[in-house]
Amino acid sequence: VGIAWIGASFYFNWLENKLNRVGNRDEIAGHLWAVHGGGFYYLEKYKKYPENLPEPLHWFKWEAYFTWISGILLLS
Repeated sequence: VGIAWIGASFYFNWLENKLNRVGNRDEIAGHLWAVHGGGFYYLEKYKKYPENLPEPLHWFKWEAYFTWISGILLLS
């Protein structure tokens, strides 16, 4: 679980450093095109949260929770 959490941290650090910050709309802080597994992905980073958030919003928090929980269980 800790590896997933660390991997997600590395991914978001990489993503933040690779964002194209030129020529965006005012509400966009940066954008990026990516390819993975034969699929094309277009990512946008907003400067603040949008008015209407999508219903299936994925939070990258469970990796951290499970890392702490599994660590506590292993130490007890």
